[in-house]
Amino acid sequence: LSLARGEYVDAIDKLYPMATLYWGDIAYIAERVLTTDELKTFVDAKVAPSNAKVDFNDPYAQLPSAMLLRNLLARRLMREGRYNEAMEYFGNPKIRSKAQSYATAMHDADAAWGRVDRAQALFAAALLARSSGIDILGSEAAPDFQNLGGMFPGGLGQELPEGAFLVKV
Repeated sequence: LSLARGEYVDAIDKLYPMATLYWGDIAYIAERVLTTDELKTFVDAKVAPSNAKVDFNDPYAQLPSAMLLRNLLARRLMREGRYNEAMEYFGNPKIRSKAQSYATAMHDADAAWGRVDRAQALFAAALLARSSGIDILGSEAAPDFQNLGGMFPGGLGQELPEGAFLVKV
């Protein structure tokens, strides 16, 4: 009902307590409906960093809902170039380190004096985006499917892609 009324922050506020059951809906609202600043304000006010012990080396470890939403916000901030703001929201220290390296490379590209220095910094950022982009920049559902580690089919309620260059099977 809150979504239908255009009360988007209220909608995510009502869904968040049941995040494990409605994660797809929460992710959709967080990625596609709320502005980044609305999401950041909500997370800062209602989603405390998780103190749960998580084995980040286990690819099948279930992350707490708070960490999932904070990570989603971190990746969204990274995509917008708001690198400094994003760092505090990454739950995994290894991913935070990769995000910091990416941010440093992008900063170096902006601060470069010459074209060669800029190209080297952008190449370093591209390598990081290629190897860790799903974790530091990827959207939760379509088009990146971070929730599935980049495995495209069958994500969180997305529609089948259509367009001039896509073949229907």
